[in-house]
Amino acid sequence: MPTSTRFCFLLICTILLGMIAQNGWAQPSSAVLRHIRGASVAYQAGVLGRLQAPHDSTRLMHRNTVGQATLSRTAAPGLFPQALPDDWRLDTYYAPRTQGGFDQPLASISDGQGNTFITGTSSATEQPGNEVYTLKLNAEGDVVWQARQSAAPFAAEAGLQLAQDGAQNILVSGTYWNGSDNDLQVLKYDPNGQLVWQQVYSGPAEGIDVPAALTVDSQNNIIVAGFSWSGVSVDYLVIKYDPQGQVVWVARDAGLGDNTWNEPTAVAVDADDNVLVTGYSPNESGYVGYYTIKYDAAGDVLWQQRYDYQHLEEGEEALPTNSLPQAVAIDAQNAVYITGIFDYRGLDRFGTLKYTAAGEQQWVRTYRSPQEFESTRAYNLALHGGDTLYVAGQHNGGFRDDGYAVVAYTTAGDSLWAAETNGMMEVTAPGFVLDAAGRPTVGGKGFFMADSLNFTLGNVASAVTFDLDGTVVQHAVFEQIVADTASLQSLVGLGRDATGAFYLTVHSAYSSLSDVYETVKFAAAPADSLTEPAWQTRYTGPKHASLQMLDMVADGLGNTYVTATYGLFKAEVNRLDIGYALVKYDATGALVWEQTFIGDDVASVEGMRVLVDADNDLRVHLTQLPRTSFDSTLQVIRKYTAAGELAWETQTSLQRAQVVAPRTDAAGNTYLAGTAAETPDGMPTFALVKLDANGTEQWATYYAIDSLPNCGTTNTLLTNDGGMLLAGTASDGETTYLTVLKFNAEGEAVWATPVLTEPNERGTALHLTEDAAGSIYAAGISLNPMEYLNDLVTVKLDAAGQWQWTRRYGEASTDERPYGIRMLTNGDLLVWGYTLNWEIGVKTALMRYTPDGEQAWLTTLEPNFYYRSLETDGEDNSYILQQVLLDPFPQRADLFSITGFSAAALSQVDSTGAFIELHAFAGQAGNPIFPGKMVKNAQEQLVIGGETYNEDFYSFLTLFRSDEGLPTALTDWSTQLPTSWLQQNYPNPFRTRTTIPFTVTERGPVEVSIFDLQGRHLQTVREPVLNPGKHALSVSGAGLRPGVYLYRVTTATTTQSRKMIVD
Repeated sequence: MPTSTRFCFLLICTILLGMIAQNGWAQPSSAVLRHIRGASVAYQAGVLGRLQAPHDSTRLMHRNTVGQATLSRTAAPGLFPQALPDDWRLDTYYAPRTQGGFDQPLASISDGQGNTFITGTSSATEQPGNEVYTLKLNAEGDVVWQARQSAAPFAAEAGLQLAQDGAQNILVSGTYWNGSDNDLQVLKYDPNGQLVWQQVYSGPAEGIDVPAALTVDSQNNIIVAGFSWSGVSVDYLVIKYDPQGQVVWVARDAGLGDNTWNEPTAVAVDADDNVLVTGYSPNESGYVGYYTIKYDAAGDVLWQQRYDYQHLEEGEEALPTNSLPQAVAIDAQNAVYITGIFDYRGLDRFGTLKYTAAGEQQWVRTYRSPQEFESTRAYNLALHGGDTLYVAGQHNGGFRDDGYAVVAYTTAGDSLWAAETNGMMEVTAPGFVLDAAGRPTVGGKGFFMADSLNFTLGNVASAVTFDLDGTVVQHAVFEQIVADTASLQSLVGLGRDATGAFYLTVHSAYSSLSDVYETVKFAAAPADSLTEPAWQTRYTGPKHASLQMLDMVADGLGNTYVTATYGLFKAEVNRLDIGYALVKYDATGALVWEQTFIGDDVASVEGMRVLVDADNDLRVHLTQLPRTSFDSTLQVIRKYTAAGELAWETQTSLQRAQVVAPRTDAAGNTYLAGTAAETPDGMPTFALVKLDANGTEQWATYYAIDSLPNCGTTNTLLTNDGGMLLAGTASDGETTYLTVLKFNAEGEAVWATPVLTEPNERGTALHLTEDAAGSIYAAGISLNPMEYLNDLVTVKLDAAGQWQWTRRYGEASTDERPYGIRMLTNGDLLVWGYTLNWEIGVKTALMRYTPDGEQAWLTTLEPNFYYRSLETDGEDNSYILQQVLLDPFPQRADLFSITGFSAAALSQVDSTGAFIELHAFAGQAGNPIFPGKMVKNAQEQLVIGGETYNEDFYSFLTLFRSDEGLPTALTDWSTQLPTSWLQQNYPNPFRTRTTIPFTVTERGPVEVSIFDLQGRHLQTVREPVLNPGKHALSVSGAGLRPGVYLYRVTTATTTQSRKMIVD
């Protein structure tokens, strides 16, 4: 078979796992995990939940093409029910991100001198991805040192736990991507922040190995507890390293065995350096309970104990429940105390128990808030004075009565007192520490009512200190009004120093900065007063533009053009806007040039399309969306040469317009078609505007069918004779017709044909094609208003617009809609669309008709593969690009994503309708990919474009191209699109010094200048010669007062500016 008539594809990223069978809010998307006892609890409460994108549960990850089915959760496993057009992504999070990648703190500790150590994940500096980032702040809030642990390209690694040994070294445990699955890594830094060693653990099976808790013993040995896939179960994993990083021993425990999820939550060592590990493990019934193991210093098991709490109301039968231990402490007699949550997700309550050093259970105590229907959860405990045990957590349930809770017991289990705070909403309370006097301090994050009249909410991270009798004596409160541009995500760490100061480390998000590490210091203050922070330090690393693909077109020379959107924060109006980018890739996948379009550049850009003309030049159509049905909309047409140079620009305003599908003809003319009103107070009609090859308007035509004044346009087609077809709908208010109109080259209406698909039904034409004889074929829908379900209809009109035949596709209780229509090489017609059965799911359907309307064949593909694009080859074989959700378990740490693992799938159907083969592939480094579109280039190769992403850390454009046995990835990465962009300085805000990264495209001098907002020049840093590539210059903040400044970078080819903030 000639190369031009076949496309052979290989899997480029080998993450093709089990298909998802079902999904719900309360369980993981993995079909495998749903058969593992305990996995559903891990999905909601385990350590991997901390690694999910912050708005994983509020973001519509799947984006449909315009007109695709609305998908239900039962019909489309793993997906939300809404259908969205290609150029939208719904994000209901409080603070939308201006750029991709973010800096998320995940653990923090503070010492008595006020030093704070933070670890987490941060945007990589040289490539897309996230890496472990750890820093030290002193008591004044200055960064003492910072350390990045480079990750593999496109990987997302994170530091999850922190500890400090007796020699003041810092230990970090976190995730590590080995190229095929997630491993566990431990990093040791000396007191100056220099990396001493790095150790990576890879378990016996190719699957996840994740740390969950970290501590050190009296000999500065490191003990990390986590969980690891064995091939048949998720096991407890405990590793002991000596101070030099050598493995002393490894212990694994599978609980009850196969198909169980066993996850440690806490680890501690006693006075004899025995190791206590506690966590949750399922029983035979699938309910998880406390599971505790004691190892001696050599790693041998001394004892194991399981505790399953049963909820018992007076007069009722005991009911099994889930119980989650959260913390462990050991006293001087080596007795063990464990606390956590009994009856998890039922009637939650504190659950605390004591074991002797020999593992004998001494007592069990529960505490539940006296407020009715309160969820009461314990997260921490600490011993004081040898005879007092403090258990701390939160209570939630009342509208504005949520807060913190602390219970004091004797070590014999007698209750001393219980105290609660209130006045907050939706509290989470992970922070707990004893101050220098041994008083318990509990901290967390929640909401408060900042303005009850206007229902204005505030975010708050706070800490409260209780006296030894349970009285609240001190507090610290960090408030932030909930806004579109700022959000406080969580409290990560809580510390107290010897002076009594509070240190709150939080994960914050700002539209201007994206996600940041943030630490706030408060001096000790009485409970009846509020104090301002002594200082507030943020760290934000380098940000790369996070791109969402819109469309893709190919020219006649083998080049590919991609359009995309990105976030753009405008500080002057404190608003996040959308920017648009046009990127050109050559036939090898190399980025040639880019153009960007923002609101300040061309009024208010709210939509973008790109066309390639016969000379391989471009037309870029930028448009506004009408704010109301009576607004005029600005239409901007720009011509760019193939070299990316602007040839001309034309702007025109149309009244109440909706332009649906601009076209350009062989002579270089451009047509804008849709609906618009001829006068400001007129009704919208069918409208067509012609611009000549120089952008000058030639004519504008407005046309209404007298008897059918209500109209809409969905698509256009240039005809063989130089005319223009419009597809859409026309209605008299009662009956709605599938409608096709033809205009000649002078803009005169030649004919208009309304087709009544069925009595009482509403028809709409969506797609058009033309055969060699000038006959017109329209694919559309016919809506039954009683059932509110569509059938797919195909209509043939002759060259004079006379109706020839109509064919319907659809069954009872199903919904159909076309995706496209195309002429085949022998004159037959290919129509494709979807059929949606609410029990089976959505399927892509292809059907072939002869010119006389005889159906040659009908083929439906596998359900719940979601259509993205279709191309055909010279032998009329069809290639269908789809999105599919795969199962990332057990390889990836994001296996609990509520939406599953998105991959691209390519199906082939031959000219007889036979299904040939299916290939699925992921993005670089095995990351998820949103397939966007597929085009056929001048070399008869298929080019697939999409967005590769990793959780919420970044997203970037990726192209794949078909060759002998491909697709292969053309673009390694383009998160810094455009490549010549000046990037954001980091850290930002800063005090003493900041780094400005930028890209040089040609060898030459570089100059960085600083200006205030009045344009006064303040300082300049110069480099005589820099070679092409990525560079960075350091700029001093000395002499700069707190405020906003501009920095400008001038290279041999570009001059660009951005804003920075001096804190």
